[in-house]
This record gives sequence, structure tokens and C-alpha cells, in this order.
Amino acid sequence: MMKNNFFILVLLVSIFSSCSRENNVVDMKIGWKSVILGQPQDKVEKKLGQGMNLQKYNDVYFIDYPTKGIQVSYNIADNKLHTIYFYNKDDNYEHFSIFSGETSKGINWNSSRKDILDAYGKPKEEYNGEDWRRMEYIGFDFRFKDGVLSRMGIFQPIDKKQYR
Repeated sequence: MMKNNFFILVLLVSIFSSCSRENNVVDMKIGWKSVILGQPQDKVEKKLGQGMNLQKYNDVYFIDYPTKGIQVSYNIADNKLHTIYFYNKDDNYEHFSIFSGETSKGINWNSSRKDILDAYGKPKEEYNGEDWRRMEYIGFDFRFKDGVLSRMGIFQPIDKKQYR
């Protein structure tokens, strides 16, 4: 009887863990959960709630969700979702909760540069500083701080033609 109860408990824990993991999977080309790149701000806010700390620039504005470990940006021209950043104690975002999710290819905060290369291949660009590294792919990137993955971002690729 005790073995059966233990087996049922283990089964339930694995089912709930699996469901929780599936709910926090980031598709690096589309979005997270039902928050999809290109959605209008009002739809995103229905899913994420009201953000805080508006930062406005020439063509985009950012809204923070520190308790979720997320920051989003919208295009000023059409108020549509342009970028989603997921944080793990990156510079200037240490006050954010750590986002508890991973990419659809299994990349999480414990992943290394090699893990990312194995999962996504060679990046389009790679930038390095004294204590940081950024791996940029078309539509998404990964940032390391002191060798630890500290930010994952997904964004709408910029159409280079508009800058010619």
C-alpha cells in the first residue's frame, strides 16, 4: 500500500512539473506563453498585467515586469510588441526576480555558451566585453555576465532595407 502511494505521489509530481515547465517555455522566434511578438500592447497587458517603469526612446518604449523577471518593448509607431527580455540578475536588473523558464531547445540559466551553440548553431554576431558576452541570432540573443547566462531576448528582426 505504501509503495502504491509513493508511486502515485511521484507520478503526480512529475505531471505537475511537466505542466509547469511547458507553461514557461520560450519559443525564441515567436514569444512566451500567449505573449507573441507583434501583438498590440492591450493584448499583452491582458496576459501580463500592468507593467511599470516606462522608459521611452526614439522608436520604442520599455515596460518592466520585475516580479516576473521580464521586460518588454513596444514600437512607438504602432504600440505592438517588439521585444521580450528574460532576466537572471543581468546588470541593472538585479532587482528583477529570476525568470523561471527555458527555451524550447532546453536552454536555461545553467546553460553554457557551448550548450547554446549545440542548440542554435553559430550566432550571426558575437560581442565580448571584459566581463560579458552577447550571442546574437536573427530574432533572438543570449547575454552572459561573468560566464553566467544573465539574459535571453527575443525580438522582431530589423529590416535592414529601411536603413539604406
